[in-house]
Amino acid sequence: CVVIEKGGEEYVFSQFFMPRNKLQELIELDKVPYDIYVRQGYLTLSGENYVNYKDVKDWFDKLKKEYKILACRIGYDRYSSQYLIDEMSNKGYKTDDVIQGWNLAPIIREFEGKLKDGKIHIGKNNLLKSHLLNVALKYESDNSKFKPVKMRASDHIDGFVSIIDALTVKSKYYNDIKF
Repeated sequence: CVVIEKGGEEYVFSQFFMPRNKLQELIELDKVPYDIYVRQGYLTLSGENYVNYKDVKDWFDKLKKEYKILACRIGYDRYSSQYLIDEMSNKGYKTDDVIQGWNLAPIIREFEGKLKDGKIHIGKNNLLKSHLLNVALKYESDNSKFKPVKMRASDHIDGFVSIIDALTVKSKYYNDIKF
């Protein structure tokens, strides 16, 4: 996910990846028309049985080459991402580990407010929209903090978390990047 700010508005570009051999199984299991998202270009089939992280790096390369979009910082969840991060760093991309949990509450609040104000645009990516609709917030009663969780165990919220990761590094490096 990449978030670009222009004129006080934020535009979200996201890409999803799925192992090729999982497509039919997950269409049936999740009851989601992933094949349509592949045809629309929002979902890339990658690898046979696991996502080939080179394809993720290639997406960032495509943004840079074709659209002149260079991600100043790429936020990531450290879970199962070391190969990708090593490859990205070796190719000159700057990355930052975004710790997942209660600490994301301020960014989530800001995202929610901007979304309600119409200041965040996610385009026509219905796969991303479904991830946003699958998010619930789990509250910690003694300090008013919360973290994103799936509404049901079978739901997917990776798209939402990706936006929050992008907004987190944007917030952290805002003064360095000089938007």
